[in-house]
Amino acid sequence: MPRLFFFVTVALAFLTGACETYDKPRRPLPVNFRVQLLDGPRLGVEQFRGKPWVIHIWVPK
Repeated sequence: MPRLFFFVTVALAFLTGACETYDKPRRPLPVNFRVQLLDGPRLGVEQFRGKPWVIHIWVPK
């Protein structure tokens, strides 16, 4: 029984810790935010204004 309590407590701590405040929608982009697309052009804040955005960082090995 104590072992089950330990695992449940650890699992709850892990799950609640994973829900940090990183998920804050409707935050403004920083003024100096720039993105370079794979085909070369760079985008700034003005291209993202008024549009929903998702940033996905992909780094090849």
